[in-house]
Amino acid sequence: MAIGNAQWEVSKPAGTAPLQNLDDWQRDNNAALERLFKNSIQGCTLVYNSATTVDIAIGQVSISNGSLYRLRENTAVVTVTVAGGSADADSIYDLYAVADSAAASTFTGEAAKQGASPSGAYTRRVGSIATDGSSNIRHFYMIGPTNDRTIYYTGDIALVDLSPPTGSFVNADITAYVPTSSSWGYIRIHAGNSSSDSGISFRADGESLNFRDYKLENSFNMAVMDLNYIPLVSGIFEWNVAGTGLSATTVKLWMQGYVDEV
Repeated sequence: MAIGNAQWEVSKPAGTAPLQNLDDWQRDNNAALERLFKNSIQGCTLVYNSATTVDIAIGQVSISNGSLYRLRENTAVVTVTVAGGSADADSIYDLYAVADSAAASTFTGEAAKQGASPSGAYTRRVGSIATDGSSNIRHFYMIGPTNDRTIYYTGDIALVDLSPPTGSFVNADITAYVPTSSSWGYIRIHAGNSSSDSGISFRADGESLNFRDYKLENSFNMAVMDLNYIPLVSGIFEWNVAGTGLSATTVKLWMQGYVDEV
């Protein structure tokens, strides 16, 4: 292949290559490696430590300043104190691997409230966590060692501020519990004491087609549906309750977790 095609060339630069071509071959090879590694992450999952701290587990990660990349590996856990131990209540904090030291082979950790920029220049978000009404980190566990990660809350979070709509779709904002980057939420639905045929529907914010519909037959006593995948757009979904058999006292939603991509 010719110089300038930005492909990985196993045999290039050859020892017999003209000296003036060495830089061009290296640029091609580096460009190919960058495509492979720029989004790489293995391990570096988040682990609940305490009400104020989160651990970033061991692993390897590619960290960028927007144009250059540093490949780092930690063989020891990094503990991050969120907001210096004084986090805001009912908020999302992003956790970052930081590679500002040019001479290091490892990364450090940092937390920044969602919407705020981390202080480091070379940073990579490795996940996000939520605080409760007392500013404590909500207890969670994370699975997924690569880019797609799932956070499960240890205890269901009652979405008490979501009153069931009747007859038309309305927005449900759950940005206090999920990062805006999340594409899927896990919702537990509890419906009971219906006096007539009813239904509950969910869809992504701004969509015209329903993603999920639940039909509840007349005179049902109780229905509990766990770990329902609900599509999210910037932490928002739309839902609707159809029929006269359900009300604010008979329909409850709980937040159970979400899917995130880092």
